Amino acid sequence: MKSWIRGDKIAIASLAVAALTAIATVSVPEIRCKVGLEECSLVESYAGQVLDIGDGLPIGGAKVTLLTEGTPVIVFTDTEGFYRFSIDKKQVTLTGSIKIESDGYNFYERFIEISPDRIENIRLEKTEKPLQLLYTGRILVQEGKTPIAGAKVILFTKDTPVVRYSDTEGVYQFSIDPQEIILTGVIRVEADEYEPYERNIEITNDYIEDIRLIKVSPPPEPPPPVQETISNVKQGMTYKEAREIWINQGWQAQIPGSLGSFPNLEDPTIKYLFEDKGFQEVQDCSGTGRGFCLLKFFNETGEKLSVTTVNNQPGEEPTVYGWVKE
Repeated sequence: MKSWIRGDKIAIASLAVAALTAIATVSVPEIRCKVGLEECSLVESYAGQVLDIGDGLPIGGAKVTLLTEGTPVIVFTDTEGFYRFSIDKKQVTLTGSIKIESDGYNFYERFIEISPDRIENIRLEKTEKPLQLLYTGRILVQEGKTPIAGAKVILFTKDTPVVRYSDTEGVYQFSIDPQEIILTGVIRVEADEYEPYERNIEITNDYIEDIRLIKVSPPPEPPPPVQETISNVKQGMTYKEAREIWINQGWQAQIPGSLGSFPNLEDPTIKYLFEDKGFQEVQDCSGTGRGFCLLKFFNETGEKLSVTTVNNQPGEEPTVYGWVKE
């Protein structure tokens, strides 16, 4: 009997030792942490949710940065807007700051005091797009309401000049910084066939500037050349043809003998024109160069016509080189 009891006690003791060994192997770090014999390294999560302040919907993909005494930790929200950080359990309270960044929302940052069991819901406000205030007007002709399309409109302010072109209705537009209630500067307008327009301006946000341009007066037409006043006569045509046209238009041959002077018939060229060709209006010929000859006409109004010919040598057909009406 005693032998059985002694064996039983030994068995029980062996089981107890085995159990304690197993427990010690698994739980010693936790036990030692609990009793303060070892530094705890266990963590819990610090979680929260990022929401839209307007409609309360979750914001996915937001960048959440937790700044404490150590290196900043960055996480991103999931599709439900949730974020999660690991918190050291031995630190009952953490202080620092949290930053949230998300496209289309204002930047969020504040100082925080967090505990492992706290859930931090953060609401972001959407970024307001700057107002697109327009400085607009039309480019019109000075008289009436006809628009001028394609006019170049230049706005000079404190920044780089901005260029716009008027559309088919003559309308132009510039964007105005909503932070500047009043802009001062210069506006200039350029358009083909119109005088340039430029003046100093003071622009308010709702200002509409209609600009009227003065059409440039066309330059006076030059007086028509002689060959247009004496129709059908062209340089290079035979003098015989031109002479017939002038006589039919009322021009009369100015014969040298009728004015008390006579042509030099000893000159073979003059003799050829005067006698052989019948051009009794010949006045003189040059004996050198191209051998120009001068012939003259007059009309009833007292105007005079002086003609220069070339190809005047005997056997040649004289041609018109030029003429001038006096």
